[in-house]
Amino acid sequence: HSVVRNLVRTGFPGRISPINSTGADVEGLKGYRSLAELPEPVDVAFLVVPATGAVEALRQCSQAGVKVAIIGASGFAELGSAEGLSRQSQLSEIAKTSGMRLVGPNTNGVYSSVDRLSLGYNAAHGNAIEPGTVAIASHSGALFDGVARRLQEFGAGLSKFVPVGNEADLTMLDFIEYFIHDPSTSVIGRSVEGVTDGDRFRTLAEL
Repeated sequence: HSVVRNLVRTGFPGRISPINSTGADVEGLKGYRSLAELPEPVDVAFLVVPATGAVEALRQCSQAGVKVAIIGASGFAELGSAEGLSRQSQLSEIAKTSGMRLVGPNTNGVYSSVDRLSLGYNAAHGNAIEPGTVAIASHSGALFDGVARRLQEFGAGLSKFVPVGNEADLTMLDFIEYFIHDPSTSVIGRSVEGVTDGDRFRTLAEL
């Protein structure tokens, strides 16, 4: 519910379609029971489901032609268990074979002030943050609230904030490359726990 509320509160101008098991309306928006009921194709789906249901939900997204999916749940490779690793491997395979792009799992969601897109559930996702030129890619979504407050205190504003989660498909380096060419971004911040491709990181740093 909070993901939809945040989108509405911060003024997202696009179509928002809540899906839930009963098809109930959410935040005054018409609800649906499944992707099949939607009248138009879906650009981005935020999956607010537990890890045990995420693989099947992502498979349904791929079958419906969803372009991008964001998975907020934890319970994947970060557990270090065979079950968690298997779940994440299945997510990666679905994204790879369908051509759909995936953010996460284990992410708080994405924020773009210039697009008025607040698609996530951190406390800061409920605020219309002043647009700026600082974009941040992070392995920790928990930093979003503090970073957003600091930027506002210093009058810097925010372009985009993306906690990449477990990087089952899109990685931090993918977002850094996007930020480099993003006309609304002139400063790139990173909170890094590890880099999967050192050579690519070095190449991007030299651009």
